[in-house]
Amino acid sequence: MINYMYVIIPIVVFVILVIIALSMRKPKEKKSTKKKITKKDKSAILKKTTKKLSKNPKDPHALKDLGELYFEEGDYEKAMRAYSVLSDQVSNRSHGEKFDIYLKYGISLLKTGHRDEAFMALLDAYELEKDSFEVNFNLGYIEYLNGNYVKALSYLRIAKTLNASHSNTLRIMGLCYYKEQKTADAISHLKRVIEMNPDDRECLFALAQCYNLNGQKDMALKLFSQLRADSNWGPLAALNSGKICLHYNQYNNAAGHFEIGLKHNKIPAATKFELKYYLANIYIKEQNLTRAITLLKEIAEIKPDYKDTKQLIAKYSDLVANNNLRIFLMGGNSEFANICRKLASNSFKNAHMKVIDMNIVKNLYLDIIIEVNTRKWEDIVLFRFIRNTGQVSDLLVRELHAKLKEEKAGRAFCFTAGFFTEEAKRFVEARLIDLVERDKLEKMLKSIEPEFL
Repeated sequence: MINYMYVIIPIVVFVILVIIALSMRKPKEKKSTKKKITKKDKSAILKKTTKKLSKNPKDPHALKDLGELYFEEGDYEKAMRAYSVLSDQVSNRSHGEKFDIYLKYGISLLKTGHRDEAFMALLDAYELEKDSFEVNFNLGYIEYLNGNYVKALSYLRIAKTLNASHSNTLRIMGLCYYKEQKTADAISHLKRVIEMNPDDRECLFALAQCYNLNGQKDMALKLFSQLRADSNWGPLAALNSGKICLHYNQYNNAAGHFEIGLKHNKIPAATKFELKYYLANIYIKEQNLTRAITLLKEIAEIKPDYKDTKQLIAKYSDLVANNNLRIFLMGGNSEFANICRKLASNSFKNAHMKVIDMNIVKNLYLDIIIEVNTRKWEDIVLFRFIRNTGQVSDLLVRELHAKLKEEKAGRAFCFTAGFFTEEAKRFVEARLIDLVERDKLEKMLKSIEPEFL
């Protein structure tokens, strides 16, 4: 006897597999049944609606035909006028017709720059159909334009559930997350947008900023560098590229980015100030003071109170005029030591001087111990040269006095390109320590021959 189970089971399994396969197939998109409006159709519609509206300017059927015609053609200004009248005549319309009128009226208003009115019309559509993709997307978009990013996301999340691959929804969501500094969410959305549209510069810039905020500075630098030549995003991208290089102490690379940023024709004022300010500070580090001051003066001409621009101009203009002062404050340790030895030598005329010890402390100051012999006396003298332009407190002077006793020196000199506090001056009144402030130091430095250096 035949065992039918061996025949039936394979057939049942096959049928199940076919059903599963069919269910997993992506349904074909329905082709639009709307016919493209030809010139002939348009002429006929206009003729028909014009005749009706001449008799009744508020004819609902004529206005609906006219509104749909202009809406489909993208003539939103004319569509808006038609739907404006229709929106006041919806009381006897069906649910679907009301929704269609509010939706198209809202979109027409938005397209023509009437954002607030568009929001109200779309809210009327939202009350009728809360699960409409177009309504949620456009409401989210308006909230984004208004800077209400959290509210925008509440609408856009619904739009995304209704159409997960809509690039503009992902785009605005990514930008909202970026504005809210929710970098992880922003990165995931913006990456998808750029995969769909690699030329979206705004999203590329936002993605770079997110990487930067997220601490992924190498990734950020790569994207910012791609944008430096862009006419819109280039200056700001160059500024951020330079800042990242500064973070890594790559001053030459940073200067290159800032210089590229300044080559653009149209630069927002705030960005231009920053580019010039950072570049000037790099030039100062490189001791290219003339170029630094030029940039700082360009800033000061437009915005005199920008950061510490005034102070920098005052400080480094003096250094340009007095190269020896520049070396005293900014030169390398060897140059600094040489000029300090010359200052010490010039402190005593017609004396034989022998350096016993010399020590630079953290690039802040230099101590030189010198044996001085003259016809009338000989002694050990301690010199301290402080590399600053601000105030020197009594603490450094007291420490100098302690060293004076430790070294059994007869007297001490303390030089600064800044000034001493009143406490410091009072401390040395009854002690053999001479304080030399900026004015006197500058005169002494000017008297040193350039050949010495």
